[in-house]
Amino acid sequence: MRGGPRFGALAQRLFSAAGLDTPSAWVFLGPPGVGKGTYSKRVAEALGMSHIAAGDLVRDEIQSGSVLGAQMQEVVNSGQLLSDSLILKVLRQRMSEESSSGITKFLLDGFPRTANQAAALDEFVDVHLAVNLDLREDVLLKKCLGRRLCSKCGANYNVADINVPAGQNGEAPITMPPLNPPADCEVHMVTREDDNVETIMKRLEVYKASAKPVEDFYAERGMLLDFEITGGIPETLPTLMGALKPHIEPRRAEVA
Repeated sequence: MRGGPRFGALAQRLFSAAGLDTPSAWVFLGPPGVGKGTYSKRVAEALGMSHIAAGDLVRDEIQSGSVLGAQMQEVVNSGQLLSDSLILKVLRQRMSEESSSGITKFLLDGFPRTANQAAALDEFVDVHLAVNLDLREDVLLKKCLGRRLCSKCGANYNVADINVPAGQNGEAPITMPPLNPPADCEVHMVTREDDNVETIMKRLEVYKASAKPVEDFYAERGMLLDFEITGGIPETLPTLMGALKPHIEPRRAEVA
């Protein structure tokens, strides 16, 4: 299915003027700790899509030393949240750069986060699918508390060994083995300062407040795919790819 009714004229004009194909995208949604980065990267690689994570995009722009990056750094240093216009500007810039080299299929990781962002994104990207990942909140908390980062190479790991029984309301049992670091990284493991119970629960509450309007935005357009995670990567990825299969075939037909 094509993007919402607002998509079309502006996007076509912007990219046609540059002699480029209009970019299309899937978006991966879900609460903090659900595994958006883990699964979106693997899906993007399997399908030959360009993976873009909003957080990485902002960090890359700041580190580049560009004028836009300097503006973002100033906002971050002041303790304020980056405006939608700044995030969308750097996203549009990245997509335009990649489109100029022939890349027009994207997978957006963790973006949009608000209905306003979704509507603005629809102005210049043809979003085909919004995959909404979900996981029991008690498991999310355990996963977030288990996150570790190698301070030497930047690799992410998770030391949580999750074995949660079935819930009282019919929730399925969940088993997720840890993703332990290799010996070279183990001595460099650090925990994010904000990965504590109080902060994690606050992030989840903030997410819940903004997530429903985004889900509704895509559900009303027939593009929302809800997917509940009930196991580790080896069990979940094949199931996720199976759920995506009806949406993969039309994409391949477009390329052909």
